[in-house]
Amino acid sequence: MSSYKMHLFVGIVLWALLTAALLYFNILSPTKHIAIILLGIPISLLFSIFADLDSESSFIFRKYHLFSLILVIVLIALAFFKKLAIFYFGAIAVLLLSIAIIFLKHRGVMHDVITALAIASIFALWNWVIALYLLIAYLGHIIVDVV
Repeated sequence: MSSYKMHLFVGIVLWALLTAALLYFNILSPTKHIAIILLGIPISLLFSIFADLDSESSFIFRKYHLFSLILVIVLIALAFFKKLAIFYFGAIAVLLLSIAIIFLKHRGVMHDVITALAIASIFALWNWVIALYLLIAYLGHIIVDVV
């Protein structure tokens, strides 16, 4: 079983490779899209370990309750100030996930390509590049666990 440090390392390497490809093919501009590129770093790191949320001994599981509380507060604040309902849905999704992880078994649904695609699809409603960073990091986690 790979450690969370290995997953984080793979996540940042995949972020760098994807960013290089997006810049090389002129899909992103280093000046125009710097915020998206930089936001890709924490997204890639988070989702490189996200699949282990169903394991009570994992790093992300131990930190999830504090993280989810902060995330819900941020999402509700964004929904209030930006007047976008998608952030309310995000807050509800985080709360539902907090309940669901109680019932999940390790290497079950969280280690599934369909789950990765579903989560990335939700993020794609907001920004397709962020969804791509998320998807690549999540799939990287699954691949590292298989290898």
